[in-house]
Amino acid sequence: MRHRNKAVLVVFEETELINENGREVQGLQATCRRCDLAVVAFGTSAASHNYCFILLHQQCPHHENNYYADELDTDDLDDWDLGRNTGEPGPRA
Repeated sequence: MRHRNKAVLVVFEETELINENGREVQGLQATCRRCDLAVVAFGTSAASHNYCFILLHQQCPHHENNYYADELDTDDLDDWDLGRNTGEPGPRA
């Protein structure tokens, strides 16, 4: 039986970042709702969003192979990933 993987919610915030030339530029901070890992990327385009997803995947402190989604993709999220549960995560289907 094949199971559909549930996504992990990522919250994006636009922020000001300092580039290698010392200039302030627009950027994104992405925070994983499961473990609170935060990463940043320069720019605010779809490519910057995707780069944040890649960084979260590469830097996951629990070495999980997660599928990440932002607030707009909540149909793919379960209650645990949305932060709605109050206890420990149960077994995954």
